[in-house]
Amino acid sequence: MIDFQALRNKILDKAIRGELVPQLGSEPEVVEIGEPQSEVPFTIPEKWKWVRLLDVA
Repeated sequence: MIDFQALRNKILDKAIRGELVPQLGSEPEVVEIGEPQSEVPFTIPEKWKWVRLLDVA
């Protein structure tokens, strides 16, 4: 039997980390918003930037 909740969590985790679809070299780099974060819980694609939600909203 398929554990749909585990599958959903795995897909969400891959999407958050930028692993769900290939990263294109032609995509522009994100302009930094707010202060750069020194602590990050996991690696993200090079062109992505860590920001706090409060800095964006």
